Amino acid sequence: MALAVKDRGWATVWPSREYYHRLVFRRTQHHITAEVFSSDSIVPVLSCSTKEWALKRELGSTRSVAACRAVGDVLAQRCREAGITRIVYREIPWKFRSEANQTFWTAMKEGGVALGEPRRKFI
Repeated sequence: MALAVKDRGWATVWPSREYYHRLVFRRTQHHITAEVFSSDSIVPVLSCSTKEWALKRELGSTRSVAACRAVGDVLAQRCREAGITRIVYREIPWKFRSEANQTFWTAMKEGGVALGEPRRKFI
């Protein structure tokens, strides 16, 4: 995986474009959504949300910390099934400190998905 070409982007672009797969975690007023994007597309490769009926009916609240944990577990399982074992996850520091983000991050790690990619090898 580290041998494929990564688009470097510009030095001033945030978040960096140097990745194979990128994880985006969003909390809105009513729902939680997590999506995995490929480096060359704007359409998510995988997604999981509390809008999905199968997940929504098992939860008491679609916005709680327990919902973040459930979304992390389901997305980690879907990533493993799709063969994605490493994902870049960068969050703004003050958002990352929240308990919900920490719980989601932990669920993804425990689900077998490494939240970081190998360094690029120059040949």
